[in-house]
Amino acid sequence: MEKEDNNNYSEEELDDYIELIVSEHSPPPHEARNQILQLLNRRRVQAVCNGDYDYAEVQDKNLRTYFQVIQKEDNKLDKSNQLEMMNLRQDFVM
Repeated sequence: MEKEDNNNYSEEELDDYIELIVSEHSPPPHEARNQILQLLNRRRVQAVCNGDYDYAEVQDKNLRTYFQVIQKEDNKLDKSNQLEMMNLRQDFVM
């Protein structure tokens, strides 16, 4: 599902990524993240404006899940980078 043309994803593609985030806790590609955030926030605000608080709550939950998935990915990268640095230091000392 990689996109090359200016990274403009269709709403359907973004929904597919959102579904993967929510159901599988799978991080989306970096190029899609800003559009996913915009879409979720826009839907949440529109739902509140329309008085559809249940749908707004679903979007809010999706946003929380999104941030959890991204944070988990960042933590894994940080841990991986720390281990790599430790290995480099050991190689340097030896």
